[in-house]
Amino acid sequence: MTIKRNLTKENFTPKRSRDIEALVIHSMWGTYAGSIQWFKNPSAGASAHYCISAGGEITQCVLDKDIAWHAGVYDKGKEPAWAKGVNPNAYSIGIELEDKRDRNWHYPQKQRDAFVWLTYHLAHKWDISRDVDHLLLHKNLNPSRRSDPVGAFDLGWVTQRQIEEDTKKKIEWYEREYPMEQKRLIAEKAKVAKKEEELEKVRLEAQRAENDFKVQLEATATESKLNREAYKGLLEWFGQILQSTQDESAVKAAVASLVAVEDVLTKERKTHVMVLTNLRQAKTEIDNLELTIVDLKKKRKEAIGLERPEIRDLVVAIYDYIINKLRRK
Repeated sequence: MTIKRNLTKENFTPKRSRDIEALVIHSMWGTYAGSIQWFKNPSAGASAHYCISAGGEITQCVLDKDIAWHAGVYDKGKEPAWAKGVNPNAYSIGIELEDKRDRNWHYPQKQRDAFVWLTYHLAHKWDISRDVDHLLLHKNLNPSRRSDPVGAFDLGWVTQRQIEEDTKKKIEWYEREYPMEQKRLIAEKAKVAKKEEELEKVRLEAQRAENDFKVQLEATATESKLNREAYKGLLEWFGQILQSTQDESAVKAAVASLVAVEDVLTKERKTHVMVLTNLRQAKTEIDNLELTIVDLKKKRKEAIGLERPEIRDLVVAIYDYIINKLRRK
């Protein structure tokens, strides 16, 4: 559709300062041509942005950016909730429908179509919601003085068409997208099934690894317990030697034996600690070593009291060596 222009130089306020947020709908109580001319009369004191004839012709009389004088008189409290106390002219565009002074005016189909088209055009242009809070009837704003739009006017021509168009778009989208959506869904299900299969394999492998680890841990723990007891006995024996002998060669021989055994135990302990790491059993091993170090420190303190300096210094050095060695483990 096309919009003709026949702009008035009278009866409007240039350059509105507020955004356009609504449409106010009127009927002319007269003819299409007569209303356009009336808006040009300086004494009219009224105008509207658009006029629509009975045959569906549209003429613009005031530019959208300017304020037309079409709904400035209104009943307080009848304005929309979002614009309380604001003159409707400030935020609205006025549309006049020809009614030929017929209170039972039926609005021919061409006029209805032109009205619906113009409403959609302006709503899109100015981002106006097409609902009853933003498509306002003049008689609702000023019920004490106005009854327009008269006759068989129905705002449902616009709102119902909007519902139908929105529904049509949804149906078209569904018909277009559903097959693709189904394909995507099937592909996603296949991915999920494959992922679940991979996860099941991982779970089985983890279960097998856990069982193997438990067997290995049990065997290692048993062996480690025996070795710790043997090591403890060896330390006790070594302490007895230190306390009972003054022979330097005997002490050196005992140290050599202890170092040899310690090397074997060190290898075994490293293996055991590595196995225990995942189950946080290393703390037990550390606690045992700390207890051993405490015992060695006590014996080292006792060794300081030995009479022969050369034996005493050697024994203390041996204890220092063993303590430092254990701490590094």
